[in-house]
Amino acid sequence: GVFDNKMFVASSFTSSNASLSGIFAISQYGTATRFCDGIVSATQILIDPTGNYFNNDMMVIGKNSFDGEWGLWQIDSHGNSTEIMRGLDSIAFDDKGALYVSEYDYATDIVTINRIVPEPATMILLALGGIGIARRRRS
Repeated sequence: GVFDNKMFVASSFTSSNASLSGIFAISQYGTATRFCDGIVSATQILIDPTGNYFNNDMMVIGKNSFDGEWGLWQIDSHGNSTEIMRGLDSIAFDDKGALYVSEYDYATDIVTINRIVPEPATMILLALGGIGIARRRRS
């Protein structure tokens, strides 16, 4: 695919360090180049491994403004970003290419995991039977 043999780095600094924050492509010589101008802060990058649902695009947990909410973004090979949903903490693909997303509720300490499968022109969020995973706070 388009992203093969390339390294990408997600970085999440504050607006005072904006030049160091976002998504960067790293060359074989170690040169970092901003890959997506639409994402100013990012914490996780995954590449669609199968192409079954997300066109082998890059999926990112990121923000398009420093005071914005974390969201799931789909980024094509040209660095164009499209927001899919907001309020997420983490993402993972399964072996068939479906995307799993987690959302942590700080008020209740519950993590909700959902499976995303796109349909033509829309996304359908399929809850895993309302499964909630309690996470303990560390003291």
